[in-house]
Order: sequence, then C-alpha cells, then structure tokens
Amino acid sequence: MTGNAAIRITKFGAGLNFTLGITKMTTGLVCQSPALIADAIHSFVDIATDAVTHFSYTKAREQSDTDHPYTHGKYEALGTLAIGSSLILTSLGTAFYSIESLNALLTLPLPLERIEPFSGSVAGAVAALSILSKEAMFHATHKIGLQVNSTVITANAYHHRADAISSVFAFGGISASLLSGVPFFDPIGGLLVSGLIFKQGADVFIKPLDSLLDSVLLPTHPLVQKIHELADSFDDIEVGAIRLRSSGPYILADIDVSLKSETISASAAHQIGELIKREILLSKHTVHEIGYVNIHLNPLQRQELELEKAKAKAKANDVELLRSPHFYKSTILGDLEKEGIRIDEFDLNYTANKTIEVTLTLPMTSKMKSNVQSVHKIIKESHKSVVSRVVTKVVVSPQEN
Repeated sequence: MTGNAAIRITKFGAGLNFTLGITKMTTGLVCQSPALIADAIHSFVDIATDAVTHFSYTKAREQSDTDHPYTHGKYEALGTLAIGSSLILTSLGTAFYSIESLNALLTLPLPLERIEPFSGSVAGAVAALSILSKEAMFHATHKIGLQVNSTVITANAYHHRADAISSVFAFGGISASLLSGVPFFDPIGGLLVSGLIFKQGADVFIKPLDSLLDSVLLPTHPLVQKIHELADSFDDIEVGAIRLRSSGPYILADIDVSLKSETISASAAHQIGELIKREILLSKHTVHEIGYVNIHLNPLQRQELELEKAKAKAKANDVELLRSPHFYKSTILGDLEKEGIRIDEFDLNYTANKTIEVTLTLPMTSKMKSNVQSVHKIIKESHKSVVSRVVTKVVVSPQEN
C-alpha cells in the first residue's frame, strides 16, 4: 500500500511541476522577471527528477536474481545521486542566467525604467502560489519517503522543498523590485535562488555515497546490536564481527561466527549458519528490510588471526598461511605408502600457532607396533616444521595379517 502511495505522489509531483513550470515561465517572460524564469527552469528540471525517482524506486525493489544476488537496492542510491547532480547543474544554469540579466541591466542608460506594478504583482502572485503548493508537496512526499524507507523519495521531497524556498527568494526579489521600482533586485533574487539550489543539490548528492561505497554501520547502531543479540542466542558459538551496509531500502549483513567445538562436522556447522540466518531474516525488529545475510563460520582458534598479530608485532612481510589440507594429506600418505604402511583414516586440524595436528587410524596387524613407530618418525622427519602432534589409533581390521 505504501509502495503504491510512493508511486502516486511521484506522479502527482510531476504533474504539479509541469503546471507550475508552464505558469512561471509564461508569467516570467511576459512580466520580464529573471527570478521567475529561473524558478520555472527549476520546476521543469523537477519533472526529469520525478522520472528518475519513479524508475529508481521501482527498480530497487525488484526481486534478487542471478546477476544481482545482493538485491537491486543500489538503483535507489544512483537515483538519489542523479537528483543531486541535477540540482547542482540547475543551480549553475540559474546563476548564469541571473548574471546575464544583471549585466544587461547594468549596461542600460540611467535612469532605468521602473517596474510596471501590474506585471510585478502578477509575477509575485505566481511565486506565492508556487511556495504554497511546493511546500505542501514536500511534507506529503517526505512523510511517504519515511514510511517506505526510501532515500530517493526523501531526496525528491527535499527537491520540492528547494523549489518552494527558491520561490521564496523569487517572490522576495520581485517584491523588492516592485516596491523600490528598481529591477536590480529581481536578478539578485535569481542568484540567491541558484545558491540555495546548489546547497540543496550538494546535500542530496553526498547522502547516497555511503551506500555506494559500502560504508558499514557503526557497532553502536541499534540494528547491529539487535542482530548481535539474535545470533548470540544460539549455543556453542561466539559472535564476531557484524558488518551491516545499506543498499537502497535493504540492509546487507555479513556476520562472523566462531564455533566453540573443534570436532563439529561441516554439515552441522552449515546448519548452525542457516538457523542464524533464518532467525535474522524472520525477525521484524526494525523498519529496514534485511535483503541478504552471509554467515561466515570460523573455528574458535583461527590461524590467520594469530598470524596477523605476529605480523603486527614483528612487522614481517614473509609470514604466510599454511598450505591446504589436500597438500598435507597427499604428501604424508604418499610418504607412508612408500614404506608399505596402510592408513584407514586420516584427519588433520590447524592450530592457532601455525602448526597442524595429524590423527591417523591404522589397521591392527602383526606389524602394528613397528608401523606406529614408523608413522611418527616419517611424519616428524618430513614435516617437522609444521606438524606439532601426531595421534595414532589402531582398529581391528578384517584384513589382519
């Protein structure tokens, strides 16, 4: 329902901008009011930004797909960026027109022709109408923008506010010129309008940069703390870093979780991650909709963290991670196979101090005792700088010698 309201208010705003643009441009040309013409240009630009708002709002809320697994939310940030850019460009165009008008007045011979009261009154009335209508549009659009959690709808609301305030300066310039009879105040009002539009455009332009640059929410943010509580409610885990970043109307979450058990299977660890993810996705704890959750499962003892500490302490650049489990398994089993030693099961565990622990299961044979001694000797000699501990187990085998 609120989504439809956002579309309706955007379309209504476009219609209002077109009507006001035609009215202000016609009146400005007839009454020779640079401030009102500058204001009319602003209204016409607003129509383009309404189109950008409509496109980016609807596009950002499309379902995730294969090419965009992290939602389409950044379309909204891009739309907000486009609105800010259009405001800045409009301000520059308005300033140029007002300066040209002021230069033209300065080249005229004195005394200057006084402002015709009727023309000035009509131009002032049109500016006043623009102030009232655009301020009303600001409040209506801003309210809906907050309800649907849309930065682009909110940015468009401030675009309406900028138009209203620019009309205030236009009205002030026209009124001052009318009361004094000197036309200089009108283009000066146009310059003030351009400065205001530039300021508003810069504010709107800066706002979506955090989303586009994937800046994360601070740990003290209520949403970060709530997700920490949800994840921490599970047993046998320790919650690590929580990184939340915005993507339009969505929040993307990356969560590090350490498993307290060192013997948990990969499937059990995966199940814990899925349960945490479901708990977060189903919890309606804020207005933000969680669009994506990634759970990174780690062992409680993490070799790379210890290595980072070693690097920081020794300032060494040659500290590297140990090689893959497949490498050690294939080389160790290959060495044992050369000696005629059969291994039924092989497991290894990485420790925090850059070593590995090897656990081997051997069949019970007549050579069992010598095989165990050979296993320890071969592994220690070939991988003495890496292997810190060797555990051997013996099981009864149907192939017993």
